[in-house]
Amino acid sequence: DLNWLATMRVKRLPQTMQADVFHLFSIVEGIAYGSSVMSFVVSGAPVSAFRVGLSDEYYNVEFTGQDIRNWEKTTNGFVVQLNTPVSGAYTLLATYERPFKPQGETLAYAGAHPLDAQTEQGHTLIISAYQFQVKPVDVSPGLLPLEPAEVPAEYRLFFDAPNLAGYRAPARPLSLSLE
Repeated sequence: DLNWLATMRVKRLPQTMQADVFHLFSIVEGIAYGSSVMSFVVSGAPVSAFRVGLSDEYYNVEFTGQDIRNWEKTTNGFVVQLNTPVSGAYTLLATYERPFKPQGETLAYAGAHPLDAQTEQGHTLIISAYQFQVKPVDVSPGLLPLEPAEVPAEYRLFFDAPNLAGYRAPARPLSLSLE
């Protein structure tokens, strides 16, 4: 039909970011090695940088992910710059370590977390091949303790050491300190 007509309105959607974060802490004599796998879903406008919160008590911080240009320290964490903006699914890995006194010190296990995500959920696991005993000191009311069998199967592939403690976080903010 020659009289055919179509009209379209283009509307910019606001940028939204959802994150699922898996924190794994491996405890050895005098040092806690941590890693945070942040799985993002970005919709609306693409993202060219991720702002990641991380406490100053962690050292040797490294970021790994597709197309990372660089990262720099800021007052409340890091900014991870990408070569090309991303939209959709993106995974960012942060690794870090923290020294501690092996007997009687209380450690916070918040890990790296996205600062720009509208929603965040995740899991925190503390593992060790050594004979450590952990006791909860400060646990947010929203954190749900996990039995070793309740750890999702996709996360069990990341470790083979005994599980000392595990928690599921349905949302941020959270606080987790163990002695």
